[in-house]
Amino acid sequence: MVLDTGQFTDWLRAVPLREPDMSAPLVVVLAQGTARDTELSAAPELPAIIVALDPRGALPTGWAQQADVLLTTAPGAPAPWVAVPPAAWDATLDAIALCVAGSPLASVALVQVLRAGVGSGFAQALLLESFAYSTLLGGVEFARWRTSRRARPDRAGTDGSVRSERSADTMYLTFARAARRNALSAHMRHALAGALQLAVADASIAHVVLRGEGPCFCAGGDLDEFGMASDGASAHLIRLAQSACRWMEPIRRKVSVHVHGACVGAGIEIAACAGRVVADAGCVFRLPELGMGLVPGAGGTASITRRIGRHRTAFMALTGTDVLAPVAWQWGLVDAID
Repeated sequence: MVLDTGQFTDWLRAVPLREPDMSAPLVVVLAQGTARDTELSAAPELPAIIVALDPRGALPTGWAQQADVLLTTAPGAPAPWVAVPPAAWDATLDAIALCVAGSPLASVALVQVLRAGVGSGFAQALLLESFAYSTLLGGVEFARWRTSRRARPDRAGTDGSVRSERSADTMYLTFARAARRNALSAHMRHALAGALQLAVADASIAHVVLRGEGPCFCAGGDLDEFGMASDGASAHLIRLAQSACRWMEPIRRKVSVHVHGACVGAGIEIAACAGRVVADAGCVFRLPELGMGLVPGAGGTASITRRIGRHRTAFMALTGTDVLAPVAWQWGLVDAID
C-alpha cells in the first residue's frame, strides 16, 4: 500500500474503525509537505509498520511522529532519516516488504515496542522488550523458523565462557568462545551478568573493558539454544535477571567495549549499552531477529535506540542490512573507529 499525504491522513483516521489487517501491515507513504498538517500521529499500539519515503531528498519536517522508518535520497541525511542512494531505493523497499511479509506479527511487535519505549526509562524499555520477545517465542512465526532450521551436529568442547581478569582498578572481560564466533550462550549470558553485577557492587572497579576473542566480537545469540525454554513466563523473568544491559546500565560511563568483525544481534545490543564503543574499520553490525519471528531480545530496543533513535533501529531490524563501521560512527552507534 503506497499512499500520498492526503490518503495517509484518511487512513490514519479510519484505523480505529476497522479490524487490523495483519496480512498487509506495511504502509508506505510519500512524505511531502509538513506531516503536522495531518494533525495525527501513529499511536504506539497502531498495528502497522509505516515507512515514509522522501524520493526527492527534500527532508520534509514533522514525519518522525508519524513514521517508523524514514528513507530519503538526500546524501548524509540527519537523524532520524536514513540516506539511501537512488540505485538502492527499490532493493531497500523490497527488503522491508519481504521482512514484513515473512514475519508480520514480529514486525508489528517491533515497531510497537519502539514507539512505546519513547520517553520510557531504560528499565521500562527492557521490560517491554522482554515481554514482546517472550510472547513471540510462543508464536507461529518463530515456530516456523525453528522447523525450517536444519539441526546442527553436537559441538562438544566449544561452549566457552566469559573470561574475567582484574588489573589495578580495571576489570577486563573477554568473550572466550572463538570456535563459535562468540555466539552468546545461556552460560555466557549468566557469566557476563555476574561479572557486571560485581562491577556494580564493587566501587573499587573504576573501569570495565569488554572484548571478544577470535574473528569477531559476537555473532549474536546461540541459535542452537533458541526456543529451548518450555515456560515463556519463567524465561521472561530469567532474561531480565540475567540481562547484561540491565547490569551495565548503572555503570555504563565506566564501561568500554571494543568490537571487531561481525557484531550481530546480541553482539551490538550489549555493546551499545556501554558508555564507549570502539570499532575496528572492518566491523559490521546487523539485527537479524525479525527473520526468526522475534524482536531483538538482548536489550537492543533500549540500548541501540538510545544511540541512534527508534527509526534507524527499526530500519536495521526491518531490512536486516549490514551497517558498516563508517555509517555506524556517523549515526552514533559507535563512538570511535580504531
